[in-house]
Amino acid sequence: MKKIFVALLASTGLFCSAGTARIDLISGDAGLRVVSTAPGVSGKNMSWLPPEKAKRMLYFQQRNSCDEWSTMKFSFAADRDTTVRITLRGPYLVTPQKKRLPAAVFYDELRIDGKPAPNGGFEPGENAGRRWNHLISDRGLAAAGNGVLQVTYDDAETFPLRVRAGQPVQIEVLHRDAGLREPGQDVTPLPLKTVANRAFADQTAGDGKGGWTDQGEQSLRGIVPQRSYGGMEFDIPASGNAVVTMDSPHDRTGVKTFTLTPGSEKKYAFLYLLHAAAWVASSGEKLGSATVQYTDGSESRFSVENGRNICDWWLMTALPNARSVYLQNREEGRGGFLMTRFPLDAKPVKQVRFDTLGKGIWVIVGASLSSRDVSVQTKQRECRFTAPRWKRADMQQLDLVEGSALDLSGRKRFSPEKDGAMQIDRNGAITFRTQEGKPVRLIGFNAFPSLYRMKGASREEIHRTIDRCLEQAKRMGYDYFRTNFLLDRDPFQGAAADFEFNPEYLDRLDYLVAACRRYGLYIYGTTASYQLGRKEWNKPFQQRAALKNETLFGVPARREEWKKLIVKLLTHVNPYTGIAYKDDPAFLCFEFYNEQEISLQSLLRAPESFPAETLAFINAKFVRFLEKKYGTPKELSKRWGMTVRNFPEVKFHSGRFTGNRAFTGDWQLFCMENAAECLDFFNGVMREIGCDRYISQYNFLPSIGFSRVRAEKTHLVSMNTYFRHPSKMMSRGSIVRQESSLTGSGSEYFKKAAACRIAGMPLFVTEYNHCYWNRYEYEGGIFFPAYSALQSFAGITVHQSPVMEENRPLRLENFRVATSPTKRANEFLAMSLFRRGDVQSSPHRVELLFPAEFLEDGNAGAGAVNTTQSTLAFLTGIALRFPELPAKAENGPELSFLPEQSATIHSGAWSSSVEGSVFGNLADSVAKLRTAGILPKNNPTDADAQCFVSDTGELSLDTRARRLKVITPKTEAVILKPDDTNIALRRLTVHSVDTGCAAAVTSLDDLPLAESSHMMFVLNTNSVSEGLVLSGDRSTLIEPGKNAPPLMETARIRVSLRCDGKGWKLYPLSLSGERRKPLPVTQRNGRLEFRIDTAALPDGTTPFFELAAE
Repeated sequence: MKKIFVALLASTGLFCSAGTARIDLISGDAGLRVVSTAPGVSGKNMSWLPPEKAKRMLYFQQRNSCDEWSTMKFSFAADRDTTVRITLRGPYLVTPQKKRLPAAVFYDELRIDGKPAPNGGFEPGENAGRRWNHLISDRGLAAAGNGVLQVTYDDAETFPLRVRAGQPVQIEVLHRDAGLREPGQDVTPLPLKTVANRAFADQTAGDGKGGWTDQGEQSLRGIVPQRSYGGMEFDIPASGNAVVTMDSPHDRTGVKTFTLTPGSEKKYAFLYLLHAAAWVASSGEKLGSATVQYTDGSESRFSVENGRNICDWWLMTALPNARSVYLQNREEGRGGFLMTRFPLDAKPVKQVRFDTLGKGIWVIVGASLSSRDVSVQTKQRECRFTAPRWKRADMQQLDLVEGSALDLSGRKRFSPEKDGAMQIDRNGAITFRTQEGKPVRLIGFNAFPSLYRMKGASREEIHRTIDRCLEQAKRMGYDYFRTNFLLDRDPFQGAAADFEFNPEYLDRLDYLVAACRRYGLYIYGTTASYQLGRKEWNKPFQQRAALKNETLFGVPARREEWKKLIVKLLTHVNPYTGIAYKDDPAFLCFEFYNEQEISLQSLLRAPESFPAETLAFINAKFVRFLEKKYGTPKELSKRWGMTVRNFPEVKFHSGRFTGNRAFTGDWQLFCMENAAECLDFFNGVMREIGCDRYISQYNFLPSIGFSRVRAEKTHLVSMNTYFRHPSKMMSRGSIVRQESSLTGSGSEYFKKAAACRIAGMPLFVTEYNHCYWNRYEYEGGIFFPAYSALQSFAGITVHQSPVMEENRPLRLENFRVATSPTKRANEFLAMSLFRRGDVQSSPHRVELLFPAEFLEDGNAGAGAVNTTQSTLAFLTGIALRFPELPAKAENGPELSFLPEQSATIHSGAWSSSVEGSVFGNLADSVAKLRTAGILPKNNPTDADAQCFVSDTGELSLDTRARRLKVITPKTEAVILKPDDTNIALRRLTVHSVDTGCAAAVTSLDDLPLAESSHMMFVLNTNSVSEGLVLSGDRSTLIEPGKNAPPLMETARIRVSLRCDGKGWKLYPLSLSGERRKPLPVTQRNGRLEFRIDTAALPDGTTPFFELAAE
């Protein structure tokens, strides 16, 4: 662990960003001795005291830094039974003038003899245990939880501990330098109190007042401002307005410039700033400047630049000239601010002026002038993945071997030839004509290998490649693939003109569609993605935001282009089948435009990124909308609470109205109106060409308003959702947050999708992925498929590429399944849990009702179902209903809930997420489920403890302990943590494991586990590319690695399984399904027992272990 040493500069009395933790032990009647100390810890008797006194006193010290927590660990013993007074304190430091320096230390996670001390986590609250006098409740300061102890040498904390004679006692505690409680002699803090315009906490998002960045719950609520951050002292108000939030189009605070003046004109070496940003568009964007004016009239001007000395406070990362000094969610890198510094000329300073450029939000938390040299560069620690912990996977090729235990083609399949077109029943389930109304669940994938890039010397060779890919998709168990990118790009590339087919590539598409019949695969028909039938794909891809918005808001040229594409594609008659695409039962449905609403929020946040004519067209429509709604400017002014002299002066993108809640509401209603009208146009084109297939649209924003549009205008709901989407894909510097999907905030990506389900309509998740290189990637094969099954989703579609044109291992990428052992294992488990139906759908349905009046002002509809209500998806089936629309579900709900305040949606460049909310009372809702008989009386769900057991009894989730158990007749699965012991399911017990992983056993012969003689044991850990280098916290990509078989994290596990049968063999399988040399198994007392050490497998690591009886 990095250490930054104490520096007490005798000549100046300066104290740098380092300190010392000290713990004193005093006994009144027993001698004390040091038994052991960990490296870096010193321990001794207080030898400067008289011998008799000194032998009863010990003190232990360890250096620390303000950047990281250090662990002080030591043991001591007494020569008789006694009570020892243990004192946690700061260092004894004085200046040459004999003045005591008030240097503070943070302590957390105190343990005695390996066990937590009474309230050793220093948590606040009456029920926390021992009461501490110097406790601070601020999760941004704590190592874990919400509380931390802050002490100095004089202002220390003492507690008694009873010890036995001669018996060593071990003390272990985390500590971190807390800096000085008063400004050092070399520091002049610049007080913000007179100019501060915002508090740290905000109550209501978008109301133009309150706190921080006006993002409601997403603010720094709970912060306890400190004197020192990062080794530098500041003057931050303890309450009320404490920060300066500069004016921007996203938050009209009115503060465009302000000036701070030091108390005296002195020379300083540096200007230090505490600050953060919000709504910054891209790296390199300049937010403003700090200008230092000297007494001689000269000045130094410093630019504040995103990605260099500032970043988004919600996505904190390492920067060249700034480091994070406060972070409320360290695991995700969210919620905090940074410290940066600027070098000054050797001249007396007169004042410092701050100016905003009026783009993103710039928040100044503190400013100080100082001669102290405190580093603001984050030392780039690296995480590398090497043996023996990481070893090559047993993956020489990607294709599954026919007939192997991984070949799922023998499971029940549906095909366009035999089963015909998809059907939707009266309760929103999908089925086929051969199923006699029985609901089915489907699993699909995105990104079939690119047809126009496919290599082959002849047409026949290309056809053989297509056949091979379809055969592999069949063996993996997939039911369909989605044509995102495919239909509007591949057949048009290199054509003579836009919207004209390239005959060579069209033949490949026709062959693919026809071949799906032979292989039993369907197609989810996404007609437009990015290219819109252009003969060159690059330019429209770069213009995607404008093209999608222009189509949505009705720019005539864009609508005509979309229509031309659809008519060209869907009326084309496939020569291999003799059927037009629009009539081919191989297409499950048609989606008009992937993620069409993805850039709506950018119209307000970054209007400069759109063509001027696009903004003018949309604004003219918005003005007409306002004229129709209000009639006169007077009525509009009254509603908006501001003077609007005439309608044409309204420019939605000017920034003038940002923060005006009435404007925001009208804008949202306008967007919903246009989204509905756009669907009317799309549906009209389908009627014109005689296409009456099921349709879906708007799969990006999980807003209640868009759900209302889907409910009225489409046949099925579609939604894309990702767990920890990368910030810049596989580019260096890209960030993937390191949090478990099982935590309260992590599980949002599933709840987001579940809360878009509409009563009586099927829901397809059209893109999902637990993204590489998140350290909990192995959770993805259990958590998402299991709960999707509980919620009766119709289909889940992984993004992306489980099959590839090339049959060889390649470097891992964020989403690609084919080359990742972890993702392949995730998909294998999904085939049992979701597709085969091992996890039951909830037999109940609870409806969340959203009446028309809830959506009237627009703001509520712009948000998502809040995360308190969506948490019900862990317990029972949930669905939305809009009472003014005709009911689509034949069967009514067993319980209904009225809406509570909606949750904020965060829309990024490639994914959306829902902010956690505290609205409503989950425990009350759970009580209503019990009263209604939805949850059985013996269901152990405890909302306050965040423990949830489904109404089927099959799924058990503890979000605080990060534990998920799935117990069904054919599959049992569990998410494990390092060093778990004796985790028992019904038939499967994990006795020990040494790393975080997913463990599961699933039947391969379609029999219950109690009767099965052929099973798969899955031991899924993380995978990485060989040569991958990440930042020390594993969040930031430094080097992506090389094209070679991937590495898997090795694991040792001891398992027992209740089963019958004889002659059991346990075969490790290659990733292609080839059996390797069997491992030893023992069978006794009706249990099969085995140990697996994947590091010892001679052919390489694998997640797959085939269990076969005679």
